[in-house]
Amino acid sequence: MKNEHDKTTNQRGGMNLSTLSFWSNLLGWSAVTLTGLGAAAGSLAWYFNVQKDAAKDEIDLQYKQESAAKISAADLRAAEATKKAEDARLETAKTSQELALANERTRKLELSTAKANERAIEAKLELEKYRAPRMLKPAQEEAFVVAMSEFKGQRVFIGAIADTAEASSLGVQLYLALGRAGLNVEGKGPYVKRVVRLARGVVVKHTTGNDKGLRLAEALAHALNENGILARRMVDLDEEVTARMEKEQGMPRNHENWEGVAVAIGDKP
Repeated sequence: MKNEHDKTTNQRGGMNLSTLSFWSNLLGWSAVTLTGLGAAAGSLAWYFNVQKDAAKDEIDLQYKQESAAKISAADLRAAEATKKAEDARLETAKTSQELALANERTRKLELSTAKANERAIEAKLELEKYRAPRMLKPAQEEAFVVAMSEFKGQRVFIGAIADTAEASSLGVQLYLALGRAGLNVEGKGPYVKRVVRLARGVVVKHTTGNDKGLRLAEALAHALNENGILARRMVDLDEEVTARMEKEQGMPRNHENWEGVAVAIGDKP
């Protein structure tokens, strides 16, 4: 009985040892396998991490390249926009300059036109003045009569050298005005033409060396000039006759016979 019990006990112990050895070996191999798998998993994890980092780097690089390309394109568009803006500014400046030059030319043209108009008006006035007959206005005539009245009694020979109605009208007015002033006026056209010959404007001629004749000639010419009628004084009235009478008869030049003056009405200057 004892031997059977021991045999049974050994069998149970043997089964337990065998089972334990199996599981021990299995677990050992499992541990090795798991360790290998862990190593493989680690390697795979490392590989995938490397691939992930590479992919990430590639994505980052691509992103940077795309960003750089976008930035370059944006910079190019910005540069083009800046250039267009600068070109527009230069064009505007050029247009403004051309406009300023055009305005300056217009201003100068307007100024030149205004001056030309002024000259035209002045020329027109001068032409009208030239065409207007020489006549003393009523107030001027009265002042002329007063100025000449101090020479009452002196002789005046008056005549129109210019064969125009305007010269004749002025001659008539002076004839009447001098007569009103008390002078001894004679209308002697042929005589005046002979002693004066040529005249432009009014010529008042007197005997050289005769003081009264000189004063009358000066006063008459001055009064006419003051009233806008061009007049000038001349000497040597009948100089040949005066010189002969002085030499042959001893008649002095201040003799009353030589106190008179000749007034010749020539063309309007």
